[in-house]
Amino acid sequence: MDAVFTIVFKCGSVCALSGAIICAYLPSTRLLNAMGLDRLIPFGSVFGEINGKGGSPRAAVVLISVLASLVNVAVPKVVLARLIPLNVCLRLLLTVSCLRYLSASIVFKMKNGLRRT
Repeated sequence: MDAVFTIVFKCGSVCALSGAIICAYLPSTRLLNAMGLDRLIPFGSVFGEINGKGGSPRAAVVLISVLASLVNVAVPKVVLARLIPLNVCLRLLLTVSCLRYLSASIVFKMKNGLRRT
């Protein structure tokens, strides 16, 4: 019976890890693509390009894959594990800051009679 639970647990772990990788990987490529479209990064015309029927940003996918592989090979796992809490704090800080900025901007526009865009 323990063998069945072990197999089920391992299969569940692989499925969960696959979903987590997709959730962490796809936004990075789309963000790089959006920054390329807005010409906010060097070689923006290359990274802003959409390819194929599905509309995938191939150059952005390749660059993010190479960078992720280099970080995985170059940085020890202990250091990466210690950076997780810092990453969570920074994401929370950025989210709250952006929401605060947007709400202040909307209030300013409403007080001054400007149209919301």
